[in-house]
Amino acid sequence: MKSDMNYYMENGFFKKVYSQGDEFIKATEFNFIANYYLSNSRILTQKEYQTIDERMINLYGHKWRHQAYSKLQTSP
Repeated sequence: MKSDMNYYMENGFFKKVYSQGDEFIKATEFNFIANYYLSNSRILTQKEYQTIDERMINLYGHKWRHQAYSKLQTSP
């Protein structure tokens, strides 16, 4: 599953969703997707990492990664 997820993330899915407006991003569970991407992408540069992290902080707050992970823990 992890390799399938990486395939989709690194072949345009992440960037397509990430290019949406802040209101759309904030209304979704995109913080979970962004957390996965930052943790597992093999093609991500340090600059891209920082840019994504800063946007997620602006949208979800400083604990955005913890919130994304805790939602996973409480999912059925």
